[in-house]
Amino acid sequence: MPTALRNSLAPGDMASQLIKATGRQAHSTAARYSTLQHTTILTTMSFNDLNGVWRTTDPGAAGDYNYVLELSAGTDGALSGYMRAPQALFYLRGRIDPEPRPAARPDGGIAFGWTVSRRAEQVVAESTTGFAAQYFPEADRIVAQWIIAESTTPAETWNSANVGSVVYTRSRGGQLEEPIGSPEPEAQAAAAYDYTRLTGTWYNELGSCVELAADRLFGLSGKYNSSVGEAASEYFLGGTFDRALAAGADGGSGKGVTLGWSVGWNNAANGDSHSASTWAGQVFFGGDPAGDVITTQWLLTVSTASTRVWASTNAGADVFRRTQPDAATVARVKAAGFGAAHPSVSEIVARGEKYAK
Repeated sequence: MPTALRNSLAPGDMASQLIKATGRQAHSTAARYSTLQHTTILTTMSFNDLNGVWRTTDPGAAGDYNYVLELSAGTDGALSGYMRAPQALFYLRGRIDPEPRPAARPDGGIAFGWTVSRRAEQVVAESTTGFAAQYFPEADRIVAQWIIAESTTPAETWNSANVGSVVYTRSRGGQLEEPIGSPEPEAQAAAAYDYTRLTGTWYNELGSCVELAADRLFGLSGKYNSSVGEAASEYFLGGTFDRALAAGADGGSGKGVTLGWSVGWNNAANGDSHSASTWAGQVFFGGDPAGDVITTQWLLTVSTASTRVWASTNAGADVFRRTQPDAATVARVKAAGFGAAHPSVSEIVARGEKYAK
């Protein structure tokens, strides 16, 4: 809270007591407004308020188990944590766009996303789930859309995705005392394939590229670039991948390996787009790396007022290969106008302004 405003409140002032009772530290990011006794009080909320333990309000909304979220937000916009089910623990990674859209205030959401690979349900154990969400500081709740990418054969990718939505509220006493760290490598099962093959640069049909770096903790880091060759178009990503080949996978003719990543559309060059996207899909390994293909479904969430959640998320699909398409191919795809590839940053901003409030 600004010093001048804080000092203007008498010790017995109701607003002062309310601010003290929240126990939240003021941050310099998302502004939060509340009205008390006809006085508008400016406090500040941050994506750091995501830190804590969260439970779904509707068991069964995101699976057979009532998964518990443990989230830790980094100062660089990275998100880490766990999804817990009875007798099971799954590591998650993601990215956060740090501020709500100004046009969506005073109750605008903070857009973010995360992925988690493998699940407790045996029917979709070999999968990666991607979440695209908003955190609403006023209500202190998370509203998320999710997509499960299950491992399938190339011919059955139509049957890979399941979609739905879920709402999380903060668990009582659910503040984390310490940031969540990465699981110890010794605690991880060995990968059943050469996961380093995921590392590299991949291109979609419009020429956007994703640079992936796979690590031994089955996490993904890197950058997404919507305009190849322009550093201003680079955005950091965070994600996960499955550690094992699905039953029947045999290097190209069997099932795919599931993976996913999230991007917060905020960087120094272009500023804050108040949006986040999550991709979830499969990589099919060919006879050599040149034949590898990543097929994904994506969810794009833009920051909106809480009454516009219904308009906050849209979906599409991307296919990534190791070879960059030439200019003629990109022009032909754009001219056709019926693709489902992820939109550009300028298109994301336009959509966000349209549906903000």
